[in-house]
Amino acid sequence: MKKIVIVALLSIAYTLTLSAQKNNFIKDINVGAIFSTTASTTFSGGSKPFEVDYGLSTSVAFITDKTVHNFMYNFGGNSIAMLNGYFLPKDWDVYVVGAKSLNTKNGYLGIGIEKMEKVGNVKIFEFCELGTGFQGKPILSIGVLMNLSWSLKKK
Repeated sequence: MKKIVIVALLSIAYTLTLSAQKNNFIKDINVGAIFSTTASTTFSGGSKPFEVDYGLSTSVAFITDKTVHNFMYNFGGNSIAMLNGYFLPKDWDVYVVGAKSLNTKNGYLGIGIEKMEKVGNVKIFEFCELGTGFQGKPILSIGVLMNLSWSLKKK
């Protein structure tokens, strides 16, 4: 099942990439890898206030003048995610992210704000996010993402 989902996502991304080459609405298409470090809490009052997580994801992002639409596959959690963001001034953006585990019925939905800094092909995002894993508990996450990406759209 996992291989079928991965092949389907790659096929969709490839098709969208080809169609976007002729479309001026999409400003850029990026593919790459995301390395993440995140600290999350559920405010449960346990012995550890934050749980630290590290991850590696693949990414295909479609960028317009005001928005970003990022499709990701997380290797460690075997999950797929979609982030839809709106650009704010000075390299800030707000976003909605949804994720679904491919192993279980677990899912996640969150909203957040992030600041981007760019160094060559590497984009560094510092973020703060509030979401829910659908168990009724809010989850607060803060972290840093390093996105190594390349543009596919010819300018």
